Amino acid sequence: MVDSLLKCSSLIIVQRSTFNHELGGQPWKNNTRELTKKFGPLNHTHKRFTPELIVRGSKDHRLPETDGIAAFHALQKRVPGHLVIFLNGDHWVLNRGNSLKWHYEVFRCSTSSLEKITQTRNVQTSATP
Repeated sequence: MVDSLLKCSSLIIVQRSTFNHELGGQPWKNNTRELTKKFGPLNHTHKRFTPELIVRGSKDHRLPETDGIAAFHALQKRVPGHLVIFLNGDHWVLNRGNSLKWHYEVFRCSTSSLEKITQTRNVQTSATP
């Protein structure tokens, strides 16, 4: 499950303190720009191979839903994934109905991924003498 920003530069909008404490300074400084380029998830989507479940709440002030949509589309080129957006949700899944939907999606995506892994292994083992 992905619960991060796709672009580290988005942090300036949501949490300025993250740049100062975790990335070493303001985003316009060279050392911070290098770190955001090095560790930004957008720059590493080509390395992912695990199916992803991206969950966002429309009222989340930390992780914008547009960033989740962008992450979903970037990952679709490489790995299977699912995107769930709770229109009345924020950063935490607190609503009973949203909680039920969240659990349903987690189990559905996990089951789907495990079935694909099992099928792949069965094909590989049957192909070897």
